[in-house]
Order: sequence, then C-alpha cells, then structure tokens
Amino acid sequence: MALQIEGVVQADHASTQNHQNSGNFLQHPPVRRLSNEHTLVNSQITAQNHVGTERNWRHLNLQRRLTRNLRQHYTSLINWVLVLLFTIFLCYYFYEVLIAEDPQVGKLNPNPSRTNFIVAVLAQLLSRPRGALMLEAVQLAKSTSALGTARMLFTPGRHHGWTVLRTTLPILVIVLGTVQKFGAGVVYEIIPYNGTLPIWGGLTEMNSTVLDIIPTSTMAVYFLSWTANLLSTPQFIWTLPPTDQCTNDCVTYIQPGGVDITRIRGTNSSQTLLETGDFQNADAIQIYNAPAIVTEFYNPPNDLIFETDECEIFTPLSNDAIKICIKSPDSETVVIAWTICPSAIYWNQSCMKNLSWTEEIGQATTVATYKQFTTTSYYGKNLSIINVTPTSARETLPINVNAFKSMWAKLFNPGNDTSAVPNPFMVEAVQFELGFYLRLETDDFPNDQQSPLQILRNFITVPLQFSTGALLYANATINDGFDIPDDMQATASAALGRYRWKARLWTVVTWIGVAGTLLLSSGGMILWILFQDPTEVNSTAFPFVDWVSHADSGCSFSDPRVTLANQMHAEELAEKNTCGVIECFGKKRGYLIRVRCGAHENCNTTHVVFVVEKEEV
Repeated sequence: MALQIEGVVQADHASTQNHQNSGNFLQHPPVRRLSNEHTLVNSQITAQNHVGTERNWRHLNLQRRLTRNLRQHYTSLINWVLVLLFTIFLCYYFYEVLIAEDPQVGKLNPNPSRTNFIVAVLAQLLSRPRGALMLEAVQLAKSTSALGTARMLFTPGRHHGWTVLRTTLPILVIVLGTVQKFGAGVVYEIIPYNGTLPIWGGLTEMNSTVLDIIPTSTMAVYFLSWTANLLSTPQFIWTLPPTDQCTNDCVTYIQPGGVDITRIRGTNSSQTLLETGDFQNADAIQIYNAPAIVTEFYNPPNDLIFETDECEIFTPLSNDAIKICIKSPDSETVVIAWTICPSAIYWNQSCMKNLSWTEEIGQATTVATYKQFTTTSYYGKNLSIINVTPTSARETLPINVNAFKSMWAKLFNPGNDTSAVPNPFMVEAVQFELGFYLRLETDDFPNDQQSPLQILRNFITVPLQFSTGALLYANATINDGFDIPDDMQATASAALGRYRWKARLWTVVTWIGVAGTLLLSSGGMILWILFQDPTEVNSTAFPFVDWVSHADSGCSFSDPRVTLANQMHAEELAEKNTCGVIECFGKKRGYLIRVRCGAHENCNTTHVVFVVEKEEV
C-alpha cells in the first residue's frame, strides 16, 4: 500500500506564469477618446474583464494542477479510498464482535497496513517545491531501514519530528493491536428471551417458628447431605472477594438462593420454577433482583473464651457427644465453635463420663451475615451459578443466636419428638457423620486445620440456605402465620447462553479513534498534495532506480548546488558508514530541478536532476 514518490520535486511554474502573463493579450484594443462618461464606463468594463480573466486563469490553473496530480497520484488516492472502506468495515466489525451482540470468539489484531500507508503518505511531503532536508528525504524513503532512521535521533536538527514519527508508527501498530486485549477474555454471554415470570426468589432470615414445624428427620437429612460440601456447591454458593473491612483470613460467600428454592408467585405457592415448562430448553435461567445472603467467615480473636451458658453438650441416641458454643460479641457478628469427643474417649464409651475434652476448643470461626439484592444467572443444564450481579448495597443481617440454639437442640436432642420416631437413625447419622469427619482429621491429619474448619462453616451455612425452603413449605401447607416477605418478590426469565471473546468498550473506542485519526490525517495529506504544483518526475516500485536515475544529468551547469552523484563522489560516501552519511548530509537541502543541456541556448533538451546544496542551511 506504500506510495511511490520519494523525492523533492521543484514544480515547473513556467506554464503557470505564462498563463498569468497572457492576460495582457486579452485587453481591449485602443479606442478613440470619448466623453468622460464613456471613458468611465469603458474603464469599469475593462477592470471587470481583468478580474474575470484573472479568476478564470486561477480556476484553470487549479484545474490543471488537480488534473495532473490526480493522473500522477491516482494509485495513492485509490489505495486511500480502499483503506477508508476497509477501516469503516473493520471498526464496525470490531465493535460488533467485541462489544455488541455477536457470538464469535477469538483474538482480533488490527492490520498494520494502514500505518505503513501513513508512512508512505508522509514521504509525499518531499514533493515540496522549496526542497527538503536531505535527512528527511533519506529517513522517509522506503528503502531506509528502521535502524538507520533511529540512528538519526542522535543528530540534531528539524528532521527529528519525522524520525520520531517513522520510528513510533510501527510501535503504535503493536500497541494499537494489544490495547484491545487489555481486560478482554472469553465470557459466557446471556441474552434473555420470552419475557419475565413473577416468582418468589432468594433467601430470607431464619425463623425459629418455622423451624419448629419442620420434622426433625427432615432437618437431619439436610444436615447429613450438605455439612460436608455445601460451600463448594455451585448451585447455591458463589465466592466473593473479601471487602477491605473483612481481614484476618476472611472468606466471603454469597447465597442467592438457587433455582430449586424458587416458587411461582400466584395462588399455588408450592409450584416450582421448573414445573412451568418455560425453562425446559433454556441455556440459562436468570433471576432478577432477589434477596441474597452474604456470609463472611474469619478467624476469631486469640483470647476467645466462652461462658458456661454459651455452650451446650449434645448427645444423641448413641454414645457420642459434641460441644457447640455460640456467642455474640457485637450486634453484627457471632462466634461459633465446637469440639468433638476424641477417639480414645469415644471408643471407651466415656464421652459423657470423662468431660475433660470439653475444656478445649476444636474449631472456631467468626460469622457475619448481610442482605443484598442480586441478579443471578444459572446454567440451564445443571442449575449451577454462572454469575451474580449485585443490584443493591449490603445491609447488615443480624444472626439470631436463639434460632441457632433451638435448631441444634431439636437436631441433636429430639427427646419426645414423635417426628423422629419413624426414622430415629437419621438423627444418629448426623452425629456419626460429624464425629467421623472430625475425628478422622484430628487423628490422621493433625496438620490439616482447614478441612475441619470448613466443615464447621458448612454446618453453620446449612440453616441459612434451607430455612427459606422451610418457610415456603409452611406457607404452602399452613393457612396463616407464615407469610412470604414482600422483598422476595422477583422475576425470572429464560435466556440464551453462548461463549464469546469480550473486550472492554474503552479499548475498542480507543482503537477506532486512533485508526480514524491516522486515516483522516493521511487523507488530508493526499488532499494537500493534489492541490500543489504537479511533480515532473514519475516514480517506480524500485526506489534505488529512482534515486540513481536522477543522481546526475550528464551535463555541466552553473549553480550553487551540485548533483547528488557529484556530492557522493566528493564526500566519498562509498567509504563511509551510516554515521558518516548522516554527518555529510547534515542540514543540507535537496531539490529536483530541470536543467538544459545542448550546444546552443535554444536547445530544448532538458533533464530532471537531483541536486544538493553545497552549504548547510
């Protein structure tokens, strides 16, 4: 796409001057003197003719310049138009692929040809009639290497601007291609369809009254199923980065509720979201603006001490025991700890006889919960969370200490609870599972402190996750007293899901802006060239041929300048290196001039020759 002109052209103004001087022949022939009135009229007519003639010749001269320049530079103009169309398409394509709705994935790099085109257009500035510095001509030539151009930075002069421009434009291409990758990546894009459906969604705070009506065996099933792995279950849990206020090995989880717990809002509150059939073939399911619970866990203080009334030893139906403690140091957090009966005492069946094990704390954690509204996306195939987008600020959600105590009492000490009689082993299974996990970690993996701590966190999270399901169950089976909170009113929609390469908007806008600036500047240069005096030299695709063919005319002439060939011989440039060539040219200015060569003055044989000033300017 590079342009072909590489010289400084001294335009031939002779024909233009002749046109301007020919105005003398267009004057009216002399007429006899008439009256003063007639003389004044004739003078006005003559002046108008002069103005009109001069305007016509200016117009013809401009038309001549434009026509000759178009004929000479039409390839450059065609290239620029093609690049313009290509750039418009490329900008539109980049925006559609990287920003707008388009499923394609891949890395897109801008084509550097437009920048090479700009460099070639800048070379056209050598066609200025007043000539150009030789260092400008040399460094803007296509045959000059980037290293040679960069070397000119160490030589002072006005050519520095072009040196920096040519050196940085290729770098700009790399930067311009890289900027779109900044912050970009493959994302799973979700596009809703078929409108929204009113639902009850999200989670609400624990309700002690609701927990009282849930059968103990049912409660035991949930603890038995989720204590080992709830916080690693993607259907219910999404990990968040900790806030600045959450320190001391803080981990943060958000529980948006899940699709399973969602109910259709209407007369039948027990109808689940998946019963409608609207989401059967959906790639994704989105639930909008539903309340979620944010849970923060971090290490308790080192001087942690529980009072007697803050702890309780639970011993279910078989010989085992677990001590659970809970205290609220402030209005926003609670500290929960537990200790399992160790193996030696357990196998001796002395957990309730030898209580020395209760003097130590096995695992402990500080818990803080918050309420936050979110829009959550789930995969349609397995209902796991894709992403969670907050739609409100966090609000402190105080933990109900009494609700936790009542729940543990019901779970581990069913007493006369007849609901546990049909399957009493469910309660015992919960105790056995906890004892097995905790004693296994203590006996066989004493250095692993994280796994038993994570089990405690799971144990705490289970009622936060599933107590809302108990409320929905109570609302559907009991007439009064268990209303669903109004803030659980939300909407859901089916959505298409697809992977794509996504860029940040500012990177694409930056790319379009820089590309447009380069393109418009090159177009302005071409437009400027078209209105200059036409050059007298054609160029080829072989720069060294163009330079050599005009290096000498074969004629002698008297001029304060010397031909390029004579300059090279006089300075012995063939024996010099890059620095020597730069030093030789210095601030000398080069021209393309037309010289006559013949035996007499009327000889019309002319040559266009490249000449160099003998002295620096």
